Amino acid sequence: MDLEILLSLILIIGVLLSLIFLIAGLFMYLVSEGPRLDLGIEFRYLNLVSWIEAVPKMCMYQRLLSIGLIILILTPYIRAVTSFVWFMYHKDKKFSLFTLFVIIILTLSILGLIRVF
Repeated sequence: MDLEILLSLILIIGVLLSLIFLIAGLFMYLVSEGPRLDLGIEFRYLNLVSWIEAVPKMCMYQRLLSIGLIILILTPYIRAVTSFVWFMYHKDKKFSLFTLFVIIILTLSILGLIRVF
């Protein structure tokens, strides 16, 4: 299989899975809360790991929405790891190093060690 096809499949699967969870979460929100929008609830987590740890404690619609967003956030990470493995397998040192750099930056940001805001 070609790398571009593999990365395209990962992107399509990640986005579709995310979309399914987000639609289900929005539907459950409408069923449980009605059409009103509650902007008073604030969800802030220091990093993705603490957000993932908080998912089991959430109500069902929050859990579904969080899972959908986490899948969407992790899709580029999975693509970068897949590219790195591909380049290492094909002994392409230059692109392996570039991809490793991207993985390091993504990992640091997922762990909350690099913050933009």
